[in-house]
Amino acid sequence: MDIISPTYANFLTDSEVYDALEAMWATWFEEIAEEHDLQLQPFFTKTNAEGEKIRDANPIFSGLEPNKNRLLRILQVPAEEVEGNYIQGWTDTFGEEDEEEGIEQLVIDLVLSDENKAIARTWVIKWLVEELERSEMEEVLDVESILEEETVTE
Repeated sequence: MDIISPTYANFLTDSEVYDALEAMWATWFEEIAEEHDLQLQPFFTKTNAEGEKIRDANPIFSGLEPNKNRLLRILQVPAEEVEGNYIQGWTDTFGEEDEEEGIEQLVIDLVLSDENKAIARTWVIKWLVEELERSEMEEVLDVESILEEETVTE
């Protein structure tokens, strides 16, 4: 597993690095959106009451596909906060408790790596392109999540 974090290692403490990382995720999604004819509307406002940008990576990226009423939210954690590789996902309803009033969302929580970007890409396609039902998506997430990389003992 190649953790990409050396490029973005201090993303939570360096605003320029954070902004570059945020732009990387936006480009990543734009490529998927273009390939699959998806629309994107930025969703979460990332500024506080004083108008200052919030750079906490929660989320590092969010987008609403209005034609499908589905939301994607990517949360990124520093590699130092977990042992080994880590990617996890879940679905829920954002907004109103009632699914018909709220927005169905896929949340992906990860350490940035090439492997995790590839996994996240397949999840986004299943969620926004194939439009899996939440129960089906949860099954995929349960099987494909990596909560901790296994260590090999000799």
